[in-house]
Amino acid sequence: MQYELTPIVTRKASVLAPSTSPQPTDDTNEINQSPSPQCFEPTDIEHVANDNSLPDSDISVDGGRTDSNVQQNFDAIDVGNSDPLLLLDDQKHMLICNRMSEPTFKFPSKLYKDSRCKSGSFKRSCCREWFTKFEFISYSKEKDGIYCLAYKFFPDTSGRRRRKLTIVDEVKAQPFGPHFGYQCDEVSDASNWEQLGIVIRYLRDGSPVEKLLEFVQAEETTGSALCGLIVKALTDAGLDIQFCRAQTMNGAGNMSGKNLGCAAQFTRLSPRTVYHYCASHNLNLVLCKCCNVPEIQLMLDSLKQLGIFFKYSPKRSRCLEKAVDEINSNRDAQNKITKQKFKVFCETRWSEKITNLGSFSTMYEPIISCLEEISSNVGRNCDKKAVIDAKGLLTKITDSTFIVSFQTVHNFFGYVSGLSRKLQGSTLDIVEGYKMIDTVKSLVKSTREDEKEFDTVFEKSTIMAEVADIGGIKAPRRCGRQTQRSNVLEDNDQVYFRRAVFLPFLDSMIQQFNIRFGEHAVSVVRALALIPSNIHQTSDDPIDDIFGYYEDDMPYPDSFRQEFRLWNELWREQTDKPSTLTSTVTDPRVCSTIFPKIVKLLSLLSLTSVTSSSTERANSSLKYIKTFSRNTMGEERLCILAKKRSK
Repeated sequence: MQYELTPIVTRKASVLAPSTSPQPTDDTNEINQSPSPQCFEPTDIEHVANDNSLPDSDISVDGGRTDSNVQQNFDAIDVGNSDPLLLLDDQKHMLICNRMSEPTFKFPSKLYKDSRCKSGSFKRSCCREWFTKFEFISYSKEKDGIYCLAYKFFPDTSGRRRRKLTIVDEVKAQPFGPHFGYQCDEVSDASNWEQLGIVIRYLRDGSPVEKLLEFVQAEETTGSALCGLIVKALTDAGLDIQFCRAQTMNGAGNMSGKNLGCAAQFTRLSPRTVYHYCASHNLNLVLCKCCNVPEIQLMLDSLKQLGIFFKYSPKRSRCLEKAVDEINSNRDAQNKITKQKFKVFCETRWSEKITNLGSFSTMYEPIISCLEEISSNVGRNCDKKAVIDAKGLLTKITDSTFIVSFQTVHNFFGYVSGLSRKLQGSTLDIVEGYKMIDTVKSLVKSTREDEKEFDTVFEKSTIMAEVADIGGIKAPRRCGRQTQRSNVLEDNDQVYFRRAVFLPFLDSMIQQFNIRFGEHAVSVVRALALIPSNIHQTSDDPIDDIFGYYEDDMPYPDSFRQEFRLWNELWREQTDKPSTLTSTVTDPRVCSTIFPKIVKLLSLLSLTSVTSSSTERANSSLKYIKTFSRNTMGEERLCILAKKRSK
C-alpha cells in the first residue's frame, strides 16, 4: 500500500517560484475537508515526488484566515537569533531558501592583527563561495556569522548531553563564595607577539583546581599595561576582581615592582589580593646562584658544549649509538645502557638539567669511547674541526676537577629533583609546598656537618676516574698566588677537593636557601595557625592577624574566637591530624555548619598558588597550537584551542 502526503498550506509566490496552476478559491470549507498535514492517507496509485512549485495562495495556517503579516514574519527570521526548539516547518524552509544573502549584499569585514602587513592589521570577511561549496551552512546578518542548519533544525532534546560548566560557573558555584586566585606570565608566540596567559585557581569539592582562562595579546609589557589586561580579562569573563584573594607571578621587575609592578597596581584595585612570588622561580634562582663556583660553572659549561657537539651532527650521533651498542654487547641484561643520545642542557628547567646529569653518569663510558674514536680519526671520516673539538672535550671530561664537581652537583641535585617536580603540580597547596622546601633546606644544612657525605662523593669520583683511566683523582698544580681557580694549600687530594669544590658549593646553596626561603609567605603563616597538626603551637598573634585581615570575609565575625576555641578543642585529643590545607578542608570531621568561619578561611587560603607552573605549561602549549604555518591565528581561536589542549 502506498501513502501520499497531502499538504494544506501553500506558500507565497514571493517565496517560491511562480506557478501556472489554477489559483484556489477562498472557500474555507474545502480546505477544512482536506486531510491533516500530519496524517497520511492510503492510495492505490504510486506517486512520484517532483520539484514542481506549490500553487500560490494567501491562505494562512490558522483556520483559513488570510494574514498580510505572514510574509513579514518569514522575512524577520534570522538563523542567528532563532530558537531551534520553536522553529516551524515553514520557517525551516525559509531558512533553507534564504541561507545565502542577496547577490548585492556585501559581507562586513573585520580587522585582525597581522604583523606581516605594513599597517599591522588585515581585513577579513565571509566569502560567498563557501555557501556554494557547503550546502549545510547559513549566514546570519544580525550576528554576522555562519551557522550549521543541521544543528538548528535537529537540536538534541534528550538531555543526555549536559551543558558543560565553564570556569566562571564553577567559580561562582563554590559554597564559600565566588572567590578565586590567579597566576599569569607572558611569552612570545610564533608571530612574535607577546601573549599573556591567565590561569584561574578555585576549589572543586574542597580540592584546588587550576585552569587556563584565556590568552591576551599584549602590545606593551609594562606593569600598568599588564594589570589593565588582567583586569579587563577577568571582568569580561564575569569575575569580580574584588573577590580575588591571591596572585602568583614571577620576580621580573614589571611583575613584582614595589610601586609600578603589575602585582602592586592590581593590589591597589583589589586590596585583599595577596601577592605570592613563584616558588619554582625562587628554587631555580637558588640552583643558579649556587653554581657560580668556578669549578662547578666550568663543569656545566663543558656538558653544554658536549650536548651541542652530538646534537647538530648525525654522524657523531651515530658514532655515539655505535659505542653504546658495543659496550652493551659485553654487559648482562640488567646493566645495559638504555639511553642512546645525550641531550643539550635546558636553559630554564632545572628538572631537565638534573635528568641530563643522570644521563651523563650512565653514558660516561660510551661517551669517552666515542670521543676517543673521533679524535683518533683512523679512517679519515671526520673533519678537522670535529677532531679538535673531540680532543678538547675528552680532556675536559676526564679531568679530576671536572669529575669531582660533577659528582658534587649530581649528589645535591638528587635532594632537589623531587622538590622541583612536586612544585610543578597544580593541586599543591601553599602549606604542603613550603613544608617540602623546609625539609630539603634542613637536610642540606645537616649535610654541612656530616663528613660522610663527601666520602660518598669522593668514592663515586674515584670509580668514575677508573672508567676514564686517568690513574685516580689528583689535585691540580698549585702555586703561591692563584686568581683564576681555587688554590687550597693541602697535600691530601680528598681534603683539597672537599675545601675547593664541595664546601663552597654547599655553603652557597645554604646561603641562597636562607635568602630566598628564609621567611615564610604571609599566607603560609596564617594557614599554619589553622592547620590541626600545628594547632598546639598557635599563639594569639597569628589569630589576631587572621581576624584583622579576614574579618570582612567571615560570616558573623564577632564569634570567631569562640569558634576557634571549639576548633582547638576538636583536635586536641585526635591522633591523626591533617597537616595540609586540602586534607583539612576535605576531612569528614570538619563540619561547615559548626565551623563556618574556619572552613571559609581555609578555603580562601587554599586559593594561593605555590608556583605559576600551570601558566608555564599553557605557554609551552602555544608552540603546538600557533605554529609558523598557522601564525595568523586570531585570539579567539587561539584561546579555544589552548583551553582544549590544557584539559
